[in-house]
Amino acid sequence: NVRADALTLARAIAFFSPGCLTVPTDAEGHPRFRLHMLNEANGGPAIEAHTALGDAEATLALCTLVQQSDPTCWSRFLQFASKKAVAALIDQGSAFGLVRFRGNAPRPTAATLLGTTSDPNVRLCMDLLVDLDTLAAADDAEIAAILAAAGSPVVRVRVNACPCVCELWDLPDDVKSGIDDGVLDQRAERVSADPRLGKRLLTLALASETPYPRSPHVEERLYDVLPNPEDEELLRRFHATPWAERQQVLNGMVDPRWRFLGARLLYLEAPQTLDQSRRERMDLAVAARRRAAPGTVPWTSLDDAVAWIKR
Repeated sequence: NVRADALTLARAIAFFSPGCLTVPTDAEGHPRFRLHMLNEANGGPAIEAHTALGDAEATLALCTLVQQSDPTCWSRFLQFASKKAVAALIDQGSAFGLVRFRGNAPRPTAATLLGTTSDPNVRLCMDLLVDLDTLAAADDAEIAAILAAAGSPVVRVRVNACPCVCELWDLPDDVKSGIDDGVLDQRAERVSADPRLGKRLLTLALASETPYPRSPHVEERLYDVLPNPEDEELLRRFHATPWAERQQVLNGMVDPRWRFLGARLLYLEAPQTLDQSRRERMDLAVAARRRAAPGTVPWTSLDDAVAWIKR
């Protein structure tokens, strides 16, 4: 399955093919990409804004208009709705087009891969339109200051968030500051090969990131690491196995998250399959969650609910 974002589509089409959509503006002349405003400005169906059905109808009309007005841009948008396609474009290591948006203002550039982070969906990429000689000559402290400032040449791209990317040749020439595609590819190769650039910038960029502590709650660790192939097979078997035999399947899983969540399912759906002492321990754990002091946990405790009712 793939995921596409109609807001990204609208912003991208306004950048790549400005005549395709009529984009409304506010009193100061700034573009507005609110769905109901775009729908009205482009002759979409009469809808009740901000309702599920109305928003779905407006989104369909918007996508249909783009598909009919600029099939090439529509096709590229669908292509990079796939996480695998985005990763394949970036991970090849050559130059590619990247359009980020600050508010609704496009910030296009040519970029190349620096490396990955602890999050498998995040790529750190290098802006190829900056002065590479200056960066290469800077010391580590100077580069750290550059990376911390606004307009850092190192940008984060989430491959699973439908980013606005394209092949280098699809990027408008005026964005490239008159630099030939071949030169940009050479710059990408230099970033990869020059130890004063790629590896050093990646190391300093990773060192500057704020580390986030691991959550003690399994619900907030679901996306820490994807299941390994062995656990994936056991997860499928768990759901196909009679309740009385599911604990045995859980025992074979490597990742403690799945064992914990599987035990929770047994407790909720088939408590008779658990021994009495384990049920009692889980009863106490549930009670402790419900009675947690207000504001101390990332869920609504009983005291939180009572305080909310009394407001």
